[in-house]
Amino acid sequence: MNDYEWDVFISYRRFDKWSIWIDRFFKPYLCRELQIELGRKAEVFVDRDNLIEGAHWPNNLRNALTGSRVLIPIICARYWDSLWCKREIALMLERENKTGLREKYPTASLIIPVILHDGDRIPETISLLHSFDAKRYAKTQLSSKAGLETLMNTIACRVAMHHKSCPAFDPQWQEITGDSYLDLLKPKTDELTYPSLGKAGS
Repeated sequence: MNDYEWDVFISYRRFDKWSIWIDRFFKPYLCRELQIELGRKAEVFVDRDNLIEGAHWPNNLRNALTGSRVLIPIICARYWDSLWCKREIALMLERENKTGLREKYPTASLIIPVILHDGDRIPETISLLHSFDAKRYAKTQLSSKAGLETLMNTIACRVAMHHKSCPAFDPQWQEITGDSYLDLLKPKTDELTYPSLGKAGS
């Protein structure tokens, strides 16, 4: 691999609901809008569509991520409980650090979160990134797609903008592990805190 193969790598937790949503709405809308922004066919990676059956999937996913310009994590239910989902983000965080991307372009990022669910558990490191709220469209059957189309156009514009600041491809990124960044991706606690009620009769 000597250059980028994918414009976008979609990261998500593999449950049927989110898989259907990505297949029916997110990927086709993104490809259509991104084609307009890039002026060519958009190459969007989704594991179910692009992994070779029977291949060693961790290595194939790592290779696909290495060859992707940006990562779109679909923050869905239980996303932060998946070690592999967190590792996909960690790999991109490490790439950003190694290339000095944020120092050169303070508003640029290789990670563009889209929130469907579990938004309250987003780690602080990711909550600081510009994200897109798609919770109102998190249904496998939508009565109106007008709002989603507008949102997808905005996301495609953001992807195209970040493409301009992407570092030149480096095959050495295949050696990145992301291990040292996993601790930054611990989700916020689900526990609720309540004020002290004081002593009885006080």
